[in-house]
Amino acid sequence: MSKVLKILIFCTFLFFVNFVFSQQIVSFNETYISGENLIYNTQTDKPFTGKAQRKRKNGHLVYEEEYKEGYIIKSTVFYNRTDEPTPATEFLYDEKDNFRAIKKIQFGLKKNTKMITHFDSKGKKKFFESYLDGKLIYSCEYQNNRKHGKEFCVVDGEEIVIEYINGKKVK
Repeated sequence: MSKVLKILIFCTFLFFVNFVFSQQIVSFNETYISGENLIYNTQTDKPFTGKAQRKRKNGHLVYEEEYKEGYIIKSTVFYNRTDEPTPATEFLYDEKDNFRAIKKIQFGLKKNTKMITHFDSKGKKKFFESYLDGKLIYSCEYQNNRKHGKEFCVVDGEEIVIEYINGKKVK
């Protein structure tokens, strides 16, 4: 294989990798919501794929939403007063039902904590879990936003499980 052909194949590969993995990043004033609840880019008038960001005057990233073909798939609120953008809360969305959150993830700033809330198809809490240093320390099942099922927690190294039905503790 000639040297020119190898260089051409390599350049084509680099272009392809850049095209596949790069995302357009714009500010929120470069997007708009259409009548069918899709997010469009103001420059192309096509459903937007990429990230829309809100930054402070000093350049600090405050908020970001990620879209795929006009549908929101993730939104992130960032902590203030951190050197690097540090997520405080993320929402993950149903890619087929625009703006319907399926999961909320909250991150601790000083401690390595993560709290995850899962939502049902009606937007009601169905499961909550909390982690400290990657270990599950609390979880609870919900039905119609009430505790319903097992609640698990770790207190002073001891695991405790409590059963609930319609928000009432089973004795």
